Amino acid sequence: MALQTAPPSLGSRGTPAYGSLLFLLLSLEKACPLGQEAQVVDENLVFYEEWELEACVDGALLAAQMGRVNLIPFTYQQLHIFKRKLDEFYPQGYPQSLIEHLRYFFLYVTPEDIHKWNVTSLDTVKSLLKVSQGRGVDAQVAALIARYVGGGGQLDKAALDTLATFRPAYLCFLRPEQLGSVQLSVLWMTTPQDLDACRPPQMVVLYHKARMAFQNVSGSEYIKRIKPFLEASSGGPHRLGRGPGPVLTVTASLLLASVLS
Repeated sequence: MALQTAPPSLGSRGTPAYGSLLFLLLSLEKACPLGQEAQVVDENLVFYEEWELEACVDGALLAAQMGRVNLIPFTYQQLHIFKRKLDEFYPQGYPQSLIEHLRYFFLYVTPEDIHKWNVTSLDTVKSLLKVSQGRGVDAQVAALIARYVGGGGQLDKAALDTLATFRPAYLCFLRPEQLGSVQLSVLWMTTPQDLDACRPPQMVVLYHKARMAFQNVSGSEYIKRIKPFLEASSGGPHRLGRGPGPVLTVTASLLLASVLS
């Protein structure tokens, strides 16, 4: 780029002709060698140099043959190049037609990428959740749920059960009626950070779920567990009780003070 914009220096190497020739040579060095342009995603691409993948593979081919990308043992560096090619081909975000075929390639996208998507298929969500289990991509899963639920999508019991295997960073993206179906085991994994973005209607549901989840816990441990749900509920009054029987309406501060005194 500098060769195109910088003024030529003095001397024989500063002539416009020399600069044009040098630019042509640099361009040729990055061009795909004759006969190497990829027409299909196959095992031959594994043996391409990184610069050859950059020059010889285009995003349209990768999108059309994503299934083959997932079947071939490409290196992390090669997959990183493929992702960059796809990002360039779809600067506004991947279309649903590609998302539904991503499978293991989903592990290489970022939450920022996912927030550009329009996710409308529950089957696609389930497929991506399945390949994500145990892979340490909780932030990507939360972004996926945000896009799907934010677009009006409904999660069924099977999807919610699968979500229970991930860190619950997704909780605040679920609607109150969906939170009502969340497994109680999820509440045991929830941290205050997971509740930061929750709105009052969501916290009402989560608070009552937490009461059920921790009802058999001893006093001091119960307060430790329930405290994030009380504090995230904006300090409003709650009817405190564990299991059947009378309940007591208290605020978070009153509850904590009575236990700590």
